[in-house]
Amino acid sequence: MNTNIKTGNGYEGKNQVDLMTQVKKAGYKSTKWGTFLQWKEKNRKIIKGEHGISIFKGFGTFGEIDKKGKTKTESRPLGFARIFNYDQTTK
Repeated sequence: MNTNIKTGNGYEGKNQVDLMTQVKKAGYKSTKWGTFLQWKEKNRKIIKGEHGISIFKGFGTFGEIDKKGKTKTESRPLGFARIFNYDQTTK
């Protein structure tokens, strides 16, 4: 299962399928993935010329207070993130 290096959580749905496809296509041995900044926190660098893969970050719940003082919540997409496989990094 493809997992995030910071949270340890596995990716789900289409993200998992896209990452499994990329692992097979590129011949990666690792199933650990992280953003540029997550790898930087782990003291690793992205190898020059490597390209990440975009994943959907999911939905977030946001609350707003209307003119009557009631809280209105809605779910909105959080966007996309570009992540890199462990095999695309170096010390």
